[in-house]
Amino acid sequence: MAEGEWREIPITVEVERLLPMLADSLYPRADMAIRELLANAADAATKKRDMIEGGEPVVDNTEPHIDIRYDDMGHQLIVRDTGSGMTQEDVEAHLTKIGVSGTRIYEEQIHNHELLKELIGQFGIGLLACFKLGEDVTIVTRSVLDPNPGSGTEWRAEKGEPRARVRPARVDTPGTTVTVKIGSRENRQMLREQLHALVRFYGDLLPVAIRDAASNDPLNSYGRVPWRDGDPDDERALAEYLVRRAVPNVVNPPLWVMPVQPGAVDMQGVVYIPNNPDFVNMRGSVDLYVRHMLVRRDCDGVLPEGSIFCHAVIDCPDLTMIMSKDEVMRDSQFQHFADELGRQLCAGLRLLATGRPRDFHIVQRTFDMELKYGATRNPKLFAAYADELRFFVSSDARTKTLREYCESARQREDEQWRNSILYVSVNVSAQERFQIDRVLQERQLEAVELRPSRGSSGLQQQMDSGDVIPREAEGLDKRFLEMYAQERGMELVSADRVVDAFPASEDEKWRKVEDLFRSVLGARVCEVKVSAFQPADLPILLRVPSQAGTRHNLEQIRQATEKVRASSELPREVLEVLERASKMMIDESGALELLVNANNSLVQLLEQVLSTDAYRAWDHDEYILGTVAADLYNLALQYGGFALSSEGITTVVTTRRRLLESLLNALMILAQQNVPRDSVLPH
Repeated sequence: MAEGEWREIPITVEVERLLPMLADSLYPRADMAIRELLANAADAATKKRDMIEGGEPVVDNTEPHIDIRYDDMGHQLIVRDTGSGMTQEDVEAHLTKIGVSGTRIYEEQIHNHELLKELIGQFGIGLLACFKLGEDVTIVTRSVLDPNPGSGTEWRAEKGEPRARVRPARVDTPGTTVTVKIGSRENRQMLREQLHALVRFYGDLLPVAIRDAASNDPLNSYGRVPWRDGDPDDERALAEYLVRRAVPNVVNPPLWVMPVQPGAVDMQGVVYIPNNPDFVNMRGSVDLYVRHMLVRRDCDGVLPEGSIFCHAVIDCPDLTMIMSKDEVMRDSQFQHFADELGRQLCAGLRLLATGRPRDFHIVQRTFDMELKYGATRNPKLFAAYADELRFFVSSDARTKTLREYCESARQREDEQWRNSILYVSVNVSAQERFQIDRVLQERQLEAVELRPSRGSSGLQQQMDSGDVIPREAEGLDKRFLEMYAQERGMELVSADRVVDAFPASEDEKWRKVEDLFRSVLGARVCEVKVSAFQPADLPILLRVPSQAGTRHNLEQIRQATEKVRASSELPREVLEVLERASKMMIDESGALELLVNANNSLVQLLEQVLSTDAYRAWDHDEYILGTVAADLYNLALQYGGFALSSEGITTVVTTRRRLLESLLNALMILAQQNVPRDSVLPH
């Protein structure tokens, strides 16, 4: 093709196809039309107030409001505002030109900075959201500056049509009415069931009253927002607002509220801790408003990392907003805003922890796991309240703050442990815990308890999956204490390193007792030692070092069994869990330690029988003694909760104990009198 002159070819845009695509891209959800309609109505109210304050000759100088209703019979959403309204010139200039914003043009004409913060719409494309919701849109409007009711304007556009229609109309009251004809069944059902909730969701903080057009009931918090309409520091008013606002899961007054004050960025609102542990949202729990219009619920990146026990309602007029994209621009102002909010939150939590310890203790009882999680994730949260977190201590049933515990630790008589945080797990056996506490008390020491983690459903699920914290029962407590000890220049030490709860007897006379139990246990790998412990009623004790792991394995087996029962086939993953759990239990069963109580009268009697000079190890005697030892072993299993029997400790200290004692007494008498066993004892 030979070179020649350029020839221009016009580019054709098929508007009827482009507009639906643009609407789908900008507004992924149909309910976002509610937000756009409320935003436009709120801007009209703001303009009307400016006209009144500027002394312009408005026809109606009453306080503007918004009425909204859904006509289920006619399938119409109707939104009316008594704001500034529009002239026919305004309608033709703005409504039919995508990207031309009447709000932006109006902004250029005024210099009142506070008023600019009230304006919401920016890009002139909010009308597209209506076509995501319905089939056609009708707007009837009249300017508040026009005294003639006959000079109103009606504008109508249908979805998929490239042209809109405009005609003069009689409008008795200045303002604007938008009617959206709802086409789809899903959108009709949504408006029928959720309209009021959506209005509250998007427009709760708007500086204009929103009412139900049918009942005249208020639908937002206009005139009842504490930081705008009352004392912004009134905690009671803030709590009442949160309950009235009906934020999900806040049924009763929250545990704590903190007013948010303007700082480096202009913002107001409230941060609070709810009274429901299931409230926690791992992604973020901030209802973020920009210029009074909700931008995003559960907005990420606003509160400091780890503050998952907190929620906030924040209104920030300085942030840049793209309404159509449902997000805040991540500009420098946003980071300043988040930093300032984080600073205020940490300072508020510090004041709560140190100045109102009773209230903070209530918060910890509700959100213990979440507070520790937050402190391990965020050094600023750690610095705010870590010292005031409470732990149970081994000396009694009371709790102590870590600050109090460390102060008392530094006063210990035993200099070796003055710079140590001692801890003990609640997962050890009751007998072992009793012994540890007794020895610690004798040495004037105390240990903090590591307790099983219990938290909100969101954090618990992540804990169970291993995504957040170790799955071990006391994993979060231990991680937090490790971090605390490091920060305070102390050492975290298990009580097992400090005290020997069951020291072995060095008296040689118990060797025969140990040999007897070893012979009864046979090939089992189990350490046997004679020790003196309390209470003396317990003859022997089985000590399982990894008891917490055993319980977890048992729980795995239980869950796997339930899956097997619910399924006709046996899934491979279930078989793998069963095999792994069984192997681990077998391995752990070999780590048992058999403790024979030297203080127990039955054990002492057994030792006397074995040590009697007249006693001869006849087969019959060995059989009886073996039966005694095996029965004691089974009783210890039962006492430790490992046996299937449900007879419990009552059996251990009554009926079967008496029987064993009778057998041993009979053996003792026969040995002393040198009477042939076969003539007296039955086989």
